[in-house]
Amino acid sequence: GADEPARESPADDSSEKGGGDKDVTAGQSRRLGRGSIFTSKDVRRQTVVIAKKAFSSVASVGLGLGYLAYLRVRHREQNDPNSCTPFVVHGGKALTRELLSRCPSLQREYELPKWCTNTHAQTLIGYGRMFTIFLEYDRQLVRCADGGQVGLDWLVKARFTPPARPPSTPEEAANRAVVPHNIPAACDLPDDAPVFIMLHGINGGSHEGPSKWAVATGAVRGWRCVALNMRGCNGVPLSNAKVYCAANAEDVRTAVNACKSRYPSAPILLAGYSLGTYVIGTYLAEENSKGFDPVAGAVLISCPMDPVSSLSAMNKSTGLIYQGALSSELSRYYQKHKDQVDTIGEDKNVEFKDKAIRSIADFDKLIVATHGFSEAGEYY
Repeated sequence: GADEPARESPADDSSEKGGGDKDVTAGQSRRLGRGSIFTSKDVRRQTVVIAKKAFSSVASVGLGLGYLAYLRVRHREQNDPNSCTPFVVHGGKALTRELLSRCPSLQREYELPKWCTNTHAQTLIGYGRMFTIFLEYDRQLVRCADGGQVGLDWLVKARFTPPARPPSTPEEAANRAVVPHNIPAACDLPDDAPVFIMLHGINGGSHEGPSKWAVATGAVRGWRCVALNMRGCNGVPLSNAKVYCAANAEDVRTAVNACKSRYPSAPILLAGYSLGTYVIGTYLAEENSKGFDPVAGAVLISCPMDPVSSLSAMNKSTGLIYQGALSSELSRYYQKHKDQVDTIGEDKNVEFKDKAIRSIADFDKLIVATHGFSEAGEYY
């Protein structure tokens, strides 16, 4: 207070620190020195303190995440011993035993790539592979028995790369790297070279990464490769109201018959990806039930074993991005062919005019109406 006697101020030590000012009182100098006026020694001291706190925080977070990862692995190992090892089901026949002996990866623990452990990132990178290889096709349109038509894109050669010579031995074919400059020109292949048909997924085609790289893999082996585009997909006209359908094998049957007609002495090989696996599986089951064995071999890649649970997963938070992407593609398919499917048969009393495809379930309504199912549940 004003009436209090004056007290002796402590000696000003700011000059000793090299940061003092003769015009500033000792009390003010101490307050400002602790608040905003720092010497080089103070800066170094504060930097060390901040660095120690940052390192301690990072170490704590790292240890915590590491411990959670450890607990997750232990829990997975204790509750599901097959979680990281492929679950192989086979009948033990000679062909299966030979296949397993040639594919040791089916019997060892799966390891995630160190540079990409996130499943969604892997999906995006897989989609981006369509831009990493360029192929030249020759399209053949073939009419189906039900009035539809499919597009067969026959591989001619790799673009921007001189064609290689066809492999002379099976050993050479098996050891060739899958790169564009190892792809031979189709005109150099013998007539009895195996014909490999690759089928795409939902609203895909020969332009997609899975199809292109599967075709390239077969081509370096000396196979004659063709990418099958289902009705209405990838520029193929939709010639009647029937859209493509996972439970309708007519597209694959038409492609196989066309390949056999064009190369009668060549064995036929089939492969399908995602939705394409349903179509090929349906075709093989129908032909087998009639006692036919139309192809030499078939492989189903990334097959959704249960369509009901797959669709349910699409409606969860992590699956909404895929639901949106696929719905956008299906909506584009519908808008392109709406003149064919706006009104589907007066006997069915189903009209889709000016309706939007906002989900996979909406597109399934088109399939139910055009392929004679009573409801989506029966289709699934």
